[in-house]
Amino acid sequence: MKRKKFWITFSIVLASIFVVFLGTYFLTKLSSVSIEFRTRRAVAETRLEDGILEKVKANGEFNYNGSVLFMNTKKSVEKIEVNNPYVKVEQVIRKFPNKLHVYISERIPKYRIRETLGSENWIILDEDFKVLEKMTTAEVSSNHLDTATIEVKYFAAKAQPGTFLDKPTEKQRLNAILSGVYGKTKDYFVVVAVDYETDSQTFTLTMKSSIDSVNYQNGCEIQIIGLDNLKNKANEAVHVYTDDEGKLQATGVDLEQKVIIRISELGHCVALNP
Repeated sequence: MKRKKFWITFSIVLASIFVVFLGTYFLTKLSSVSIEFRTRRAVAETRLEDGILEKVKANGEFNYNGSVLFMNTKKSVEKIEVNNPYVKVEQVIRKFPNKLHVYISERIPKYRIRETLGSENWIILDEDFKVLEKMTTAEVSSNHLDTATIEVKYFAAKAQPGTFLDKPTEKQRLNAILSGVYGKTKDYFVVVAVDYETDSQTFTLTMKSSIDSVNYQNGCEIQIIGLDNLKNKANEAVHVYTDDEGKLQATGVDLEQKVIIRISELGHCVALNP
């Protein structure tokens, strides 16, 4: 008798849970999604297309068969961001019982990088390093982005609009800056190491000869103090190391040893093999 009573009670509880769950599902089943701007640029400046709010809603591919309470909105946010490079999803709010409200803003161009060294094709980025679009040098100029954005010495040939780039590390940024420094010497030397000491603000570039006929294989280590005018400092170091034809001219240094050139914060060579 007790056993039978237990199963009756258990069945009632289970049925009640099912009814509550079913009722909650139908009550909270997504019925509508609204999109609203928090901030956007003036009409004359905006890069957003007409009908952007409806496009954002469609791109979100929200699950209207799901419950607002248990809905994972992360995938919808990712789809909106990828398909609308200039859109930033600020917040998704669940409005009980069955609505979603999405706040968006317009992303503002802040940085530009070249696809490759010396390329006339630029990648426009916002403060989060999201790829907004690609432009030629002429398009960058006509849109006044040559003055409205900051050039970052970093390259990303495969970057696509709507995706995010990892912000370059100090080492990557410095390496990109130096990759355009050497002029004629680039055919004579290759970079083998790049290091940056944060505490002393010393940038160290290690180069080695790329010519078999050069009787010198120990390389050159350039130590540059401070990051200001880095390109000019590096040019000065390379000039100390080579003549105009890229030949070694480290006068007074035993070429069987590594050549160490130290450039001061003001950009002057203060020591050769200190």
